[in-house]
Amino acid sequence: MLDTLNKSQNDLIETQKNLTKAERMSALAELAMGTVHQINNPLSIVMGRVQMLQRLLIYKAAIPMPDLDRDLKVIEEQTQRAVQITNSLLRYAAPITFRFERCAINELLKDTIGLIKKQLEEENINIAENLKTNLPYVEYCDHRQMQDVFMNIITNARQAMPGGGKLEISTDYDEKEDMVYIKLTDNGCGIPGEHMDKLFTPFFSTRADGNGLGLAISYNIVKGHRGKIEVESKLGVGSVFIVKLPAGQKSGEKV
Repeated sequence: MLDTLNKSQNDLIETQKNLTKAERMSALAELAMGTVHQINNPLSIVMGRVQMLQRLLIYKAAIPMPDLDRDLKVIEEQTQRAVQITNSLLRYAAPITFRFERCAINELLKDTIGLIKKQLEEENINIAENLKTNLPYVEYCDHRQMQDVFMNIITNARQAMPGGGKLEISTDYDEKEDMVYIKLTDNGCGIPGEHMDKLFTPFFSTRADGNGLGLAISYNIVKGHRGKIEVESKLGVGSVFIVKLPAGQKSGEKV
């Protein structure tokens, strides 16, 4: 009887290992396919422009300088796009190294807003700050990584409001859960219901020039902080991204 139980337990462990390996291979295959698709687009554009210029040179055709400048600019832009995709992919695939320290979330948000405020104003996007006073510190927070998360969410809000709009950034604290809440609300176009489950999937993007890695990376960063990231959205009304981070203290100092 004992031998049978041990064998069953070993079989279960082996099955779990095989499932984990199969899931990892499936994820890697999906990631590889997405990478090929994303990089293929800019490289195809570059190849097309280069081949056209080569033909003109072979037949010694005169190339007007404005046309040459335009084609070279397209080649440069698409090459940079391919580099950005590969850099984002490397960042997504590589293990995230965190440098945790005590962090005042309100100050981090103010720093982040300061970096992008001018650009938002130029795009007629008004920022409303509703930052809760006496908010607990987040004891274990990587300032740079979390700033990237908020920048990614703000970028998505900007793209959802091409004609301008309002972005409200608020904070709160749930004492029962000991979680600091950061809520970013826009009044943009909203997200279709069928896209909600794919938001944090690598390479999923509704934009032709998007690589779909920003929110996937953000999800991993928040998860690495033992936090949560949630989304609520309604077409034609807007979206709400809610980041929840454990404060790590229930009776600590306030800022």
